[in-house]
Amino acid sequence: EGSDLSDANLANTNLMNTSFKNCDLSGALFVGAVVGGADFSGARGLSSQLKKHLKSKGATGL
Repeated sequence: EGSDLSDANLANTNLMNTSFKNCDLSGALFVGAVVGGADFSGARGLSSQLKKHLKSKGATGL
């Protein structure tokens, strides 16, 4: 929570029910990641396209 994960490569990672609250996710890569139930409340740096992608994968807080 509150971490700087800018430019993190989280591709193909299982992030089920992980909390990304108030994190800086500028440039983070989530391609192929499993994010069902992950909470992105207050996360910064997510493009609208990435938010849409994460929502479709079951992420919350977007």
